[in-house]
Amino acid sequence: MLLPRLAVCALLAATAVGAGGCAGATSSSAGGFTGAEKAVATTIDHLQDDVKAGDSDKVCSRDLAAPLVDRITKHASKSCASALDDPLKDVSDSTLKVSKGDITIDGDTATAHITSGSGSDKRKDTLTLVREGKSWKVSALGE
Repeated sequence: MLLPRLAVCALLAATAVGAGGCAGATSSSAGGFTGAEKAVATTIDHLQDDVKAGDSDKVCSRDLAAPLVDRITKHASKSCASALDDPLKDVSDSTLKVSKGDITIDGDTATAHITSGSGSDKRKDTLTLVREGKSWKVSALGE
């Protein structure tokens, strides 16, 4: 699986998928979206901000879907926040960008095609999100 150079690298490192070179510039994705697409883009912005701030509690409670939190907890044999504490320390900055037309919503599932990094480090990946209550949360990461 190709992984982005973004805020999620800390999450991936904590789940033993592995990632490296987590640096970049912060960029907001939510501008220009409306309705459910704006809510999805806002979740992506929150993930980026929370990882950049090193706030593993917010990453686990606000940004990640319950099944992903459970997977991290099971893999690490400790709480999601504890599992992400050290990897988040390695993230100096983060960049995630999603553009108009890059979000597809089908009921309670959304797919966001994101871009991370810049220049030769620019990568394209996909985030899958699910609606949990009134919030959208990241449920999977991949190509």
